[in-house]
Amino acid sequence: MRFAAIITLKYPMIDLSRFFLNPFTDRCISLGNLYAFTTDHLGRLKAKAPEGLAPDRLAATRSALAALDGTCQDDSRKLGERKTQKLNKQAFRKALPAVIAEVNVAVKAKYGERAAQVKGCFPQGRKVFARCRDVMLENYLGALIAELHSIAPDLDPAVPALVEKLRTDWLDLHQASDTAGGRKKTAEESRRSARGNLERELYLNLLALAQAYPLQPEKLAEFMQPSLLFPHRHHPSAPAAATAG
Repeated sequence: MRFAAIITLKYPMIDLSRFFLNPFTDRCISLGNLYAFTTDHLGRLKAKAPEGLAPDRLAATRSALAALDGTCQDDSRKLGERKTQKLNKQAFRKALPAVIAEVNVAVKAKYGERAAQVKGCFPQGRKVFARCRDVMLENYLGALIAELHSIAPDLDPAVPALVEKLRTDWLDLHQASDTAGGRKKTAEESRRSARGNLERELYLNLLALAQAYPLQPEKLAEFMQPSLLFPHRHHPSAPAAATAG
């Protein structure tokens, strides 16, 4: 037992399982670097087909790269849609306090500054419409509409109609924003899936190259440039030598 322990310590077991791990899934590899590496790799494969490498490896890698490119473009468009809808919501929320102030003035003008109708329409004041979360705005607008309708016989019909339009516009904006957010999430998932597929194809290429050139690690440089997978570090230039006095 003691002899076996000594052997184990002196000659540690090589972890063969690491050869089953895909190095291209490293979190440090950016999408841009993955693109640069893949395009360079494809050019090298096309220029010199390795012996024993199946021809479909080149086609499969090209297809995976094209699929990733398509999902990245779609994700970018969905991001634009999402940002547009957010800006629309922000513009609505920015303009809302002024419209609510008009409603508040109309109610006060009809019933007086401290009338019960004013408290009924704005129990938490006007600022709640500006400060509440998006998901609560519809509720506050709905409550205001209900109270305005309860005093409608004495109030200009244009006042509750104005708030009803506000709620309708807000519901449309909120729904459009949610839809854009859902599409963006779906696009992100498609992009991640396409990237994973490309990473798999590159790994299969690496295994195929190792099989085509066993015990020849120097051959890797002919078909893959690992340095392209990571950003280059720019080292500061060495200071110029001092002039001898």
